[in-house]
Amino acid sequence: EKKGWGLLVAGLVALYGGANGAGAVITALNVAYEEQEKRSLLHFYAVAVSIAVVAMLLALAALAATTAVAALRELMPNASPLTIALGKAAAYVGLAFAAAAVAATLYRFAPSRHHAQWRWLTPGSVFTAVSWVLFTLAFGFYVTEVTDYNATYGSLGAIIALLTWMYLTAYVFVFGAELNRELEHQTERDTTVGPEEPMGERGAWAADHVAAGDEAGESSEEGADVESIARVWPDEEPESDR
Repeated sequence: EKKGWGLLVAGLVALYGGANGAGAVITALNVAYEEQEKRSLLHFYAVAVSIAVVAMLLALAALAATTAVAALRELMPNASPLTIALGKAAAYVGLAFAAAAVAATLYRFAPSRHHAQWRWLTPGSVFTAVSWVLFTLAFGFYVTEVTDYNATYGSLGAIIALLTWMYLTAYVFVFGAELNRELEHQTERDTTVGPEEPMGERGAWAADHVAAGDEAGESSEEGADVESIARVWPDEEPESDR
């Protein structure tokens, strides 16, 4: 019974720490989308806990997939080299699809803004999925072949490596959000869900502002300022020159 309570407390502490980390990711995505946090504290932490749970599941899936791929030869000793190669490729493709689905869900629900349409989340999600799989492969090679975390951190080596991988993974997801934000920023079309709304009433900074329109607006404002100054102070020759 004591062990059960200990596991429950440890799980709650881990979930609390994960929720705080997910809160930092939400803040980073708000920055990427040029948004201010507008949700209630309860709503914010509900989203953060959901992200933490999904992140844990994604991490476990990634670890399971990489372990299975590494041990594929032992699991299928009679398989041909072509079968082994196809099996590894299928595992990585499946992992990329899972990462793309997680990224799209994260980009839609994590930022404090009116939800973007799924098609406007696809480019960043695909970029994130491909980059994340390549990064995971490169990081795995670095950990196993280049460095030795156990020699530096002892029994904590595996935990430090996992935390480093999760920290760098967050950067990959933020880069994908930046890509989506910039694509939305380049069009006048309403990229949010629901009925078509005019700019300024869409509930999302990227959807309410257009890059070319912003520049034109700034130029027109500057021109109006110059004209108003000219009307107030018309050009006159100094009395000494008359």
